[in-house]
Amino acid sequence: SLVKIIRHSPAPRHVARILARRDRDDPRCESLIQTLFESGDVSVQDFCTGLLGFLSKLDRNWIERAESFIVRMRGEYKRNFFRRRLPGQTLSDSQYDPLVPFVTTLLHHAQPFDLDRVLPDRDSDTAFRVGRLAQKTILDFPEETLSYVEYFLQTGGALDTQIKTALRIAARFFPAVFWKHMKSTDPKRLFDISGDDVDDVGWVVSQVRDYDWQALYRFMTDAAESRSITTRVLRALVEAKNLEDWVEATIDWVRADSTAPDQ
Repeated sequence: SLVKIIRHSPAPRHVARILARRDRDDPRCESLIQTLFESGDVSVQDFCTGLLGFLSKLDRNWIERAESFIVRMRGEYKRNFFRRRLPGQTLSDSQYDPLVPFVTTLLHHAQPFDLDRVLPDRDSDTAFRVGRLAQKTILDFPEETLSYVEYFLQTGGALDTQIKTALRIAARFFPAVFWKHMKSTDPKRLFDISGDDVDDVGWVVSQVRDYDWQALYRFMTDAAESRSITTRVLRALVEAKNLEDWVEATIDWVRADSTAPDQ
C-alpha cells in the first residue's frame, strides 16, 4: 500500500523526512527503506535514495548504507539508474537523479568524491548521468562540480547536452572557477551557442534542492531548546491565529527568556 501511495503522491516524502529525523536510530527505519527499495519501482527507489541522502546529511553513519543502495541500483536496477525521468514527468520538469542525494552528502561533509566509484563503467548513458548530476550540484558546489566534470572530459567522456547546460551556468556565475578548470579545453567544445542561459538557470534554480529541504525540516523539527531566536519568532508567527496573538506571544517569550535580546 505504501508503494502505491509513494508512486502517486509527493506527500509521503515530506512525512518520511520528519519521521526519519526522529527515528533514524530505530532499526525498523532502515528495514522499511530496504523493503520499499526492493519493490523495484523507480519512483519508490527515488524516494529511498532521497531519504537516505537526507539521513546521511544528519548522520555520517548512514553514508555507507546510502552508497550500498546506489551500487545496487546501478547493478540490479540499471534501467532505473540510467532512466531519464520518472513516470508521469516530462524531461523538462524532471527532477530525477539517483546520484544527487549521495554525492551532495559527500560534498556537504567535505568528503572526497570519486566519479569512478559511483560510475565505474562508461557507456552511452554515462554522459547524461554526469550532466544531470552537474546540473544539480553546480550552484551549491561549483568547485567540486567542475572538478569531476573536468575529470570526466579528460578521461574521454562525451559532452552531453546536460553537461553543457551546467557549464554555461558555471561560466555565468562562477567565471574564475570555470576557467580554472576549463582553460585547457577548446572553448568551441564547451559551449552550445544554441542554448538559452537564462532559461537553463531558471530551470535549475526552480528545482527543489537538498539544502532547501534540509533547512525546511530543521526548522520544523528542531527541539525547542536548540532553536535560534529567528526560528522561534517565525514558528510563533506560523502558529498564531492572528497578528495580535503573535505579538503577544513574542513579548511573553522575550520577557520569560533571559537569553532573548534586550530590544
